[in-house]
Amino acid sequence: MNKIRIIPGKFLVELEGRRIYFTKKQYDIINLLYSDPEKIWLKEEIMNSVWPDVIVTDKSLVVAICQIRKKTFKNFIVNTRNVGYRINLEKNQIA
Repeated sequence: MNKIRIIPGKFLVELEGRRIYFTKKQYDIINLLYSDPEKIWLKEEIMNSVWPDVIVTDKSLVVAICQIRKKTFKNFIVNTRNVGYRINLEKNQIA
């Protein structure tokens, strides 16, 4: 299992001892998914939580997820086709 520590207020995540800084939106996505790691979060749930009171397309979410994967590893956030996303806490190769 990956050791992950979310550090509030700094947009910082420690993953396997590596400190990774994220944008606010990226951090908010990770924080949300990590809040219930077994749950598959619907795209709409994520967008409503991360972009409240703003109309965004799922393209914004896809871009943010892609950027998170580049900073961590490809399967850090797993896509459940046509449903949503969940965080993957299994041991993986970090980018």
